[in-house]
Amino acid sequence: MKPSQEQVSEAYDLMCRHAFLFWNARDIISADERMYNAPVWISIQFHTEYPTLGTYLEWWATTKWGRFQKNNRSYLVYQFGGFPGSGRCITQAGRDDGEHYRFVDGGMLTHLKEFLNAKARAKERFQNPVLEPYTLKQVVEMLNNEESYIRYKVLSEWQQSQIKQLTDERDYWEDKYYRQLTEPYREQLEPMLGRYHHLLSEAESEPQKKKKELLRYWADTCLFDVLHKCYPDKITVRREAREFLPVVEKYIKFEPCD
Repeated sequence: MKPSQEQVSEAYDLMCRHAFLFWNARDIISADERMYNAPVWISIQFHTEYPTLGTYLEWWATTKWGRFQKNNRSYLVYQFGGFPGSGRCITQAGRDDGEHYRFVDGGMLTHLKEFLNAKARAKERFQNPVLEPYTLKQVVEMLNNEESYIRYKVLSEWQQSQIKQLTDERDYWEDKYYRQLTEPYREQLEPMLGRYHHLLSEAESEPQKKKKELLRYWADTCLFDVLHKCYPDKITVRREAREFLPVVEKYIKFEPCD
C-alpha cells in the first residue's frame, strides 16, 4: 500500500512529537498485535517496504545510535537516509520534549543493516497477524487517554498471565504424551541408547577418519533401526530418528556402555 502525502506528513509529525510516548509504553504496544503492527509511513532509504511501530521499538531497544543522549537530552531517531558511497547519513530524531532534531553523521550502511534486522525481528513477533492494525494516530490517542492506558496495561498483564497458563498446560500435556509414547518401548529404547552412545564414544577416540565415520554411521543406523521398528509411522527416515532422539534421551534413563 502506498500512503498519501498527507499520511506521510502525519507520520513524520507523530513520530517526532510522540516517539517517547511509544518508547515509554513499549510493554503495552508489544503485547498488542494491532498497536505493534501499526504502519509508520516513513520511507527508509533503499527499502520500499514501510516499517511498523514494532520495528522502531525493536530498533530503539537494541542500538545505541537509534536511541541516544546528548547535552543531557534524550533522542529517538525515526528517519535517516544518505549516501552509501561516502557513508554520510542525514538523520531526523524526536527529542524527549517533542521537538525535532536533525543532524549529519556517518555509518549509513551500518545503521541501515541494524534497522532491517530490527524489522525482521518485528515480523517474527506476530508472524500471522489476524487483526487489522491501528493507525499511528489511533495508538497515540489510546496511549494519551488515561483510561485507555490503564485498560491496555491491565489487558497486557492479563495476556501475559494467559500465555503463561497456556504454556504450562502445553508443557504438562507434552510431558504426558511423550511419557506414554516412550514407556511401552523402554526395553528396546534403553539398550539402544547405550549402544548408540557407546559407538559415538568410540568414534570420538578413533584417530582414523574412515573408521570414525563408519562408527558414526553404525550409531546412526542403530538409532534409526530401533526407532523405526518402535514407531514405523512416525520414524521413516534417519533425519526423523535424529530429531526424535532428544525426546528418547529425556524420558528413557540409561547407563552408557563402557
